[in-house]
Amino acid sequence: MAGAHYRRNLIRHCFGQMKLFRKMLRAKARAVTGHFSRFTVNRRAWGAWRVAVERSRRDYVAKARMVKPKGDRCVKRHAWQRWFQYHTEQLLDREVSNRADLTWAKVQGWMAEGR
Repeated sequence: MAGAHYRRNLIRHCFGQMKLFRKMLRAKARAVTGHFSRFTVNRRAWGAWRVAVERSRRDYVAKARMVKPKGDRCVKRHAWQRWFQYHTEQLLDREVSNRADLTWAKVQGWMAEGR
């Protein structure tokens, strides 16, 4: 009699667990296809996008820091070359102006002698 009672309770327990498992599966299926699931999908997608943007920004900052010394040297060299070119042109313009003034002074002197 005890064996029959044990088997009956064991069967009842197993069927009860199986029913509960099926209910949980049904609830999961409803949750996956329901509004809540769509909301969490959008929320997860938004969170993933934010994480990706932050990762991209950190990568960009790391790369910029890595090449900053070389970029600074390139900018300094470019600025120095432009300044040196400007300075050379100014010296050349000053030389041309001085020679023109000297030549004009000579011409003025010749014209003054001729009077």
